[in-house]
Amino acid sequence: MAWYSHLKYLNHRPWYVASVLSWCIAFCEYTFLIPANRIGYPQLGLPKLQIIQIGMSLIAFIPFSFFVMQEPIKKIIFWLLFVY
Repeated sequence: MAWYSHLKYLNHRPWYVASVLSWCIAFCEYTFLIPANRIGYPQLGLPKLQIIQIGMSLIAFIPFSFFVMQEPIKKIIFWLLFVY
């Protein structure tokens, strides 16, 4: 969300405003991501954490793309989920 919301909502603002607001959103996202990685690393290991992160990104990005950014969902996205 931090990396794409500015394309729709801040396109009339200067790039540095979009950058600062995106980093504020990313900071909030990272406050959940960092502790989750620290908790999961001893049990899962780095490769599994990365695979989970990619899957979660796809699962979160598809509704965000459709509902917030109002982009059409294409068939390739479902193939990506199937492959994952």
